[in-house]
Amino acid sequence: MKTEKIFLFDNERKRKVETDVFLPEDVDNSPILYFSHGAGGTPENYLYLFRYLTKHGYSIFAPHHPGSDRKALKNLLDKGLNVKEAILKMLEDKDEWINRPKDISFLIEETYKLKKDWKFLNLKKMGAFGHSYGSYTVTVISGAKIFMNGNFISLKDERIKAVVSYSPQGDDSLGIPRMFKPSSWKDIKIPFLQITGSNDIGIEGQPVEWRMQGFKEAESKEKYFLLIYGANHFDFTDKGKDDGEIHKLIKFLTYTFFEIVLFKKFNLKVYLREETLRKNFVGGEIEDILLLKAM
Repeated sequence: MKTEKIFLFDNERKRKVETDVFLPEDVDNSPILYFSHGAGGTPENYLYLFRYLTKHGYSIFAPHHPGSDRKALKNLLDKGLNVKEAILKMLEDKDEWINRPKDISFLIEETYKLKKDWKFLNLKKMGAFGHSYGSYTVTVISGAKIFMNGNFISLKDERIKAVVSYSPQGDDSLGIPRMFKPSSWKDIKIPFLQITGSNDIGIEGQPVEWRMQGFKEAESKEKYFLLIYGANHFDFTDKGKDDGEIHKLIKFLTYTFFEIVLFKKFNLKVYLREETLRKNFVGGEIEDILLLKAM
């Protein structure tokens, strides 16, 4: 995996968008994935996933979202907030509700410019994936509407053809975050995969069922929801290790899903069956799985 760091500036929003780029070795026609990290996080928390995807030919663009990245977390901690208080403050910042999805759309525009030097990029094959607050980001990009100041707002980007989200959010009925209402997801039409764990509770104690709301409400005809029994919120990050059973499942499903949707490799759909996944992955860290899907 080759790595690059690019420093971009969005003149319209007067916003710096530092971006980590992870590239495959010697690949032509590389599909592009945009990744969004969690609140207080950084793309470096997900290197296990990037290594796997670049090994299979994908190029990954992962912005640091100013206002909700590791630097923002440190600033809030330095002011005396504890970690939970700092994360909640980030989630209540309505400017970030708007800016995070716009960071991805801005980065897509910049990718077109980079094609001049990086001719291996395939601009016709674009997907997005994200964890936690990053799940919110890519869900909005896919068509979910934010409820803000009494109105629903769409920041959908039509160039994104498929989305994978880890630890997706539900609506505001059970507390923060408050950007989604029960009808926010109905306009999602593109294929998506959501993954969570039985121990992946929300920051205010929301149960795992809360994370299923978007899957149930979205009108996409090709949607999947995977529940991994035994997995918690931080099992989706590096956590200083790689190649545990949960990581293997996450890597395999993410890659398989994008291959099916972006490249129409429908023969891989056999792997998106509960019985197949249970046979190959259940055991050890993974107590069991539940796969919901609509086709």
